Amino acid sequence: MNNKITWIVLVTLTLLSFVFSESSFLKTGLAVTIVLLYGIKFLGIGFQYMELYKAHLMWKTILVTILIIFISFISYAYTV
Repeated sequence: MNNKITWIVLVTLTLLSFVFSESSFLKTGLAVTIVLLYGIKFLGIGFQYMELYKAHLMWKTILVTILIIFISFISYAYTV
């Protein structure tokens, strides 16, 4: 049941990213919003389907840290 909920959330986030990217009225912070949505999807896939919730705390920390660094770089590149 938990995999179905995660799958529904992932599909919803994908559709939201599509709607945001195709909308012409949202230009400010659009790239940052889409990258944040994909970051949430990345964590959902990593923790649910790759079963990282069972992994050692070090691996969880590394995954989240890399994601934060990646989102920060992308956000900085699109806001400057």
